[in-house]
Amino acid sequence: RDVERSRGLGDVYKRQILNKANINLMIAGHTHKFAFHKANSAGNSFPVIVGSNQSATRLDIQKGRIKAKVVDRKGQILLETVFE
Repeated sequence: RDVERSRGLGDVYKRQILNKANINLMIAGHTHKFAFHKANSAGNSFPVIVGSNQSATRLDIQKGRIKAKVVDRKGQILLETVFE
């Protein structure tokens, strides 16, 4: 299994269950390396943000939109996007 591509997504069985759950966005933090997986990029039908112990994630949810911003300890923006 390609660990880098599946980081934060768990095994195939769990992804199959989650893919059926109509998830808008999955937030994971159990790894120590930031990652972002677009929908349909690693067997997932939903986007995934994997936080790390070296980054902070802010989510603003309003009117059906999720605005996400991830920054590292130096303030560098690692991800800034909106999910509709």
